[in-house]
Amino acid sequence: MRAAAAVLVALLCDATPRGVDVDLSRLDLARTHEGLVVSTLSPSGLHGASYAGNTATITDLRTGTAVLALKGHDGNIHDSGWSRDGRTFATTGFDGMVRTWEISTGRCTAAVAAHPAYACSVALAPDGRRFATGGSADPHVKLYESAGGRELRSIATPGGATYSLAFSGDGRFLVGNQADGHLRVWRTQDGAPVLDLTPRGAYVTSYAFSRDGRLVAFPAAAGAVHVVGLSDWTTSGPGGARVRVLEGHPGGSSFAAFHPSGRHLATSGADGEIRIWDVATGKAINSLQPSGGKGARIAFTPDGRSLVVVGSDKIVRIYEARR
Repeated sequence: MRAAAAVLVALLCDATPRGVDVDLSRLDLARTHEGLVVSTLSPSGLHGASYAGNTATITDLRTGTAVLALKGHDGNIHDSGWSRDGRTFATTGFDGMVRTWEISTGRCTAAVAAHPAYACSVALAPDGRRFATGGSADPHVKLYESAGGRELRSIATPGGATYSLAFSGDGRFLVGNQADGHLRVWRTQDGAPVLDLTPRGAYVTSYAFSRDGRLVAFPAAAGAVHVVGLSDWTTSGPGGARVRVLEGHPGGSSFAAFHPSGRHLATSGADGEIRIWDVATGKAINSLQPSGGKGARIAFTPDGRSLVVVGSDKIVRIYEARR
């Protein structure tokens, strides 16, 4: 198992985009894997995590093969998160514990009881050295050191439980969507609130960062995906600088993923389609239909040539750009 974990690290540790100038208007279905349940995707899209009781299983999505099992919680696992470099993984459990794991060895590096009940969400900083948790029964977001679990900061938030969290690419900011439907930004240095990105009357449930952290995209209304520019988080004003509103998924949009170049965005919708957008023009350049059923999770591989689609139909589809 240790040898498999070492291979996994080599596959995951790819933070540098290569060969990103590809024609995304021409994507062909390269391979599929059936019967895979994936709860979270790695940033590279090459690996997924699934939960069965108190065990998280890491699967290579290119082969459909399980490569690592992480077991340590005393109750069922609720959520998980990845560092961008793929070296560190984090899990939250209904036992009230949050655990961080060293992927190369499968060793648990920290175990903390972060909240009075359990943590709704967990996110790892890009370098994996810190993690953030969102409470389920208390309105706090907390930051910890990944090695040892020392608490660094507790942030009181206005929106109740925090359903998901993500660090910005440089680790200076933290974004979370909360029970009141708002997508909020905090500064990790001191916990100060920075922005509320939520359009008026919207309820945000998912979002995605561009690799350089300058753009964030999120579904906010029936079929609409908002792309917001965050080049200056502190001065862009309420809601940030709106770049585009992409209209295209009847019945609502589910998830989004930026291409490594930042020039294109993939979205999934309740209509079962995957759409590829040119962010600069706001035009859809490709549509994969049907692809994975409603609410498919999506990610581009680091080389920008493949799109991984994890469907609600338990099928993983990998599309590749024509050469």
